[in-house]
Amino acid sequence: MKEGLENTRPEGKTRPRRWDLRIAAALFVTGACAAMVYNATWGGLPQFWQNVTFMQGIMWSCGHGWENPMVSDVPGLQAFLDSETDCFDCGAIPDDVRVLPRDTSGMTVEEIGVYNPQMFFFGFLPWQRYHLYLVFSVTALWCLFGVCWSALGPLVGLLYGTSVVAAYGLFRLGMGRVMSTLCAVLFLVSPLHLQMAPHIRDYAKAPFLLLALLLMGCLIRRHVRPMALLGAALLCGVVIGVGLGFRADLAIAAPAFLTVVLFLLPGPFFRTLPWRIAACMVFLLGFLVAGYPILVELFRETGHFAHVTLLGFLHYCDLRLGVASDLYQVGGPYSDFYIVNMVQTYIHRAGLPMPPSTHWDPRYHEATQAFLRDYGFLVPGDLVLRAYAAVLRVLDELRINPAAPWPRNITNPLLQHLYTIRALLFDHLPGQGRYHVVLALALIACRRVRWAFGALFLLLYFAGYTALQYNLRHVFYLEFMSLWATGFLVQQLVTGTRILRGGETRAAFLRWWPGGRRLLLRVATVALVSALVLTLLLWGMRWRQHYTLGALLEQCGTATLEPLPWKTSGRADGLITVPGFASLDNLPPQQAGLPTQSEYLVVALHGPGAPVPVRFAFTADDAEHYDFSRDFQVRTPPGGDTRVYFPLYYTEESRFQGILIPPEYHGRITGVYRVLGAEHIPFWPTLWLPPDWRTRPRYQVMTR
Repeated sequence: MKEGLENTRPEGKTRPRRWDLRIAAALFVTGACAAMVYNATWGGLPQFWQNVTFMQGIMWSCGHGWENPMVSDVPGLQAFLDSETDCFDCGAIPDDVRVLPRDTSGMTVEEIGVYNPQMFFFGFLPWQRYHLYLVFSVTALWCLFGVCWSALGPLVGLLYGTSVVAAYGLFRLGMGRVMSTLCAVLFLVSPLHLQMAPHIRDYAKAPFLLLALLLMGCLIRRHVRPMALLGAALLCGVVIGVGLGFRADLAIAAPAFLTVVLFLLPGPFFRTLPWRIAACMVFLLGFLVAGYPILVELFRETGHFAHVTLLGFLHYCDLRLGVASDLYQVGGPYSDFYIVNMVQTYIHRAGLPMPPSTHWDPRYHEATQAFLRDYGFLVPGDLVLRAYAAVLRVLDELRINPAAPWPRNITNPLLQHLYTIRALLFDHLPGQGRYHVVLALALIACRRVRWAFGALFLLLYFAGYTALQYNLRHVFYLEFMSLWATGFLVQQLVTGTRILRGGETRAAFLRWWPGGRRLLLRVATVALVSALVLTLLLWGMRWRQHYTLGALLEQCGTATLEPLPWKTSGRADGLITVPGFASLDNLPPQQAGLPTQSEYLVVALHGPGAPVPVRFAFTADDAEHYDFSRDFQVRTPPGGDTRVYFPLYYTEESRFQGILIPPEYHGRITGVYRVLGAEHIPFWPTLWLPPDWRTRPRYQVMTR
C-alpha cells in the first residue's frame, strides 16, 4: 500500500527552491505594503460589520474581560462602532458598566439585542461567534497599537500578502518563475482585488481559499510520499478550519479536498486507498480541531445560511449571473426582509405556525431550511444552470468599471493613467477567459488526463458554488483563474517557440507524431467525458424540472381568479388603485398571529403591441429596507391576454400603493384579479403567462 504512492516519483527536485522562496518573500512584502498603503489612503469607509462584531475585543483590549457591554453605558462607544471616530478611549468605560450575561439561553433575541441596539439586527451574538478568529486578530492588534480602526493595517497587509504568495504558488503549478511572477504581480495590482482589501471580513476568505487550492493543486500535480500526503492533509484541514473563523463559507472547501484525496491523487487507486482514507481522516481531524468553536455555532445556526442562500435566487443575482426565464422569477427586491416575508407566508400556507419576523430566531431557521429544500426540489435544472453561469461570469467578467479601471477612490492621475494602460493591455486580450481555459485544459490533457480532470473539477467547484449568491465581493479572488489560463498559454507559446528555434523541426515532428496521436486521444477523452457529463446533468435536471415546476405553473395558471374593481387615479404616472385591497389608505387589519399579509395579485394585459411597463408600487417609511416595489417590461404576444402574477407581501412597514402603468397603456388592461385558493399554492413566484405559456421552456436560460 505504501509502495503505491512511493513508486512513482516526481520529475525534478521535490524540495522548495531558493529562488521560489525569494520571489514569494518579495511578493509578500510588496503585496502587504500595497494593501496597507491603499487601506490607509483610499479615503472610503470599509465595511466589515464593525458595529456588531467587536465589542468583546474592545472590552478585552481595555482590560475589562471578554464581555459584551451595554453600548449605551459607554460614552463614545456607539460612535466608534459606527466608524464615526477612528479611536476609542478605554477610560470611557465605567467600572459599573452592564455586561451581557455569559449564559443567554433564557433570553430572547430582542433582549440580547438591547445590549447593542443596531437597527434591523438582533443577531450580533451568533455573528461574533461566526467570526471569532477575526475578532481575536483584531483584538491582538488593538492590544499592541491601541483601540483604533487604523491599527488594523497590518492585518490587511498580512491577508493580502498571503493571497499574493498563494496565487504565485498556483501559477507555479503550470508556469515558469518569470511568467508566474508576472501573473502574481498582475493579481497583486488587480483593481478588483485591491479595492476589496479594506473590507476585512469579505476579503479574509481569499488567502485561506487560495492556500487550500494550492495544496489541492500540489497533490494533483505531484507525487508525494505517504507521510507528506498526511502532512499536507493536516495542513489543509488547519487552514480551512482557521479560515472558518474569518469567513464561515470557507467550509465549502472541505468537500473539495476530500474529493481530491479520494479520486484525483496519482497512483493505483486500490493499492493507495488506505493512505487516501488516512489522509481524509487526518484532514478532518485538523479541520475539526482548528474550526471547532465555529463549527459548533454553524451547526446551531444553519438556517441563517439558508436565508443567505435564498437571497441568491432573487432577480438581483439573476441579472449578475445572466440567467432568466420567459415565465417566472423567484421575486425581489434584494432584501433580507423580503425573504422573511416569503418564508413566513410559505410556512403559513404549508399549515405550520408562522415563524417570527427576525431571521436570527431558531424557529425562523427551521422554516427557511424547509423553504430552501422544497424550492431546490422544484427547480433542479435552474440550480445546475446557475452554477454553469457562475463559472462563465468568473472567467469572463471579473473586471472593474471600464470607465474608471482603477481601484475605488484612487485619484492620483499617474496611477489612473497606469491602470488605464493596464486595462488596454490585459482586459482586451483576444477571446474571452472561457476560451483560454478550454485551450489550457486541452494542453494539460496532453500531459496527464488526471491533471485535466483535476483542474476542471477545481474550476467548476469553486467558481460554480458562487452561484449560491453571486456578487463581486464573493468572487473577486477567483480572478486568478482566467489569469492562470492566459499565463499558461503564453508559457506554452514561449516554450514551443524555443523548440522551433532549435532546428530540426520536421524531424522532431516525425518523432512526435506516433505519440501525438495518443495525445490527441487524451484530449478527445477529456473533452468528450466532460461535455457528456455536464450536458447530461443539465438536461437531466431540466427534464425533472419540466414536471416539478410545470405542476406549479399549471396550478397557478388554472387557479380561479376573482375580478377586483380598479380605477385610475388621474396622476401623470398612471397609478391604478384597487379600492379596498391593500391600498395605501386602507391597509387590511393584521390577522391574528400573522405579522405579514399576503395576496396573489393578477393583472391581465392584452396584446399585441410594445412591451408594457408595469410597476407594482409600495410605500415605506424606511424605503431602503421595506420598499418592495418591482418594475417589469411585460411582453404581450398576440392570441389572448398575458397575465402577470405578482405576490404581494405587506406589513405595517411596507404598504402596497397600487399599480403604475403609463396612461397610454391603460387601454390594454383587461382586468385586475385576486387568485382564489392561493393558500393551496405552495410557492408564489412572479409569473408572466402569455397565451402560449404551456409550450414555453419551464427553466431558466442564459441571457449572455
